[in-house]
Amino acid sequence: MKEARNITYCVVVAAVCCGLSLPSVARTYKWVDDKGVTQYGDTIPPEFKDKANAELSRRGITIKKTDQALTPEEIRARKEGEARLQQEELRAKEQKRRDQALLQTFTTERDIELKRDRDLQQIELGIANNQSVLKSAEKRLAENRARADAFTKGAKPIPDGLKQDIESDENEKRRLESLIGQKHQELGVVREKYDDYKRRFAQLRSSPSMSTGSAQATASPPGSAPKK
Repeated sequence: MKEARNITYCVVVAAVCCGLSLPSVARTYKWVDDKGVTQYGDTIPPEFKDKANAELSRRGITIKKTDQALTPEEIRARKEGEARLQQEELRAKEQKRRDQALLQTFTTERDIELKRDRDLQQIELGIANNQSVLKSAEKRLAENRARADAFTKGAKPIPDGLKQDIESDENEKRRLESLIGQKHQELGVVREKYDDYKRRFAQLRSSPSMSTGSAQATASPPGSAPKK
């Protein structure tokens, strides 16, 4: 029994001695106050928590560094800059895809011109068809208006059905005229698009880094079909 108490006493003493021998973890911080003076301490004052500071080891070596917190304006500026950079990267990626597709789709500038002429021919055919329909609508409208004038001259009321026909013909005439106008604008857009293709194709052909052999994409430029 006495031997057991001695063993317990020794264990307690050893534990206390070990606890006393453990070095306390001392932390030292460094920061700069409002006057620009570097300060040191075991804690950072609350008013400097968001300022740049550093945690030092017992030997004075920086083990952790904290940058100054950004202001709302700085945070917004950083986000805007990151967004611009992301957009630029996306544009560059899309341009590369288009360039590769252009080189995959056409082998010569003459190929581009032939594709342009086919697209223009399709639009011009649509214009001709719409003009033919417009001519018929105008003729029908003129006939219905003449009938309405006859009723008016005869002091008779214009039938409701005839009024509806005239209104329908007028709407159809406006619709066709608008459609034909859009098609004419489309002709200019297509010409400009293929002019851009030709310019870019010439640039790529003259660039050593972008040749036919290096183009791996299979997608086609917008509005074009892969070459067969």
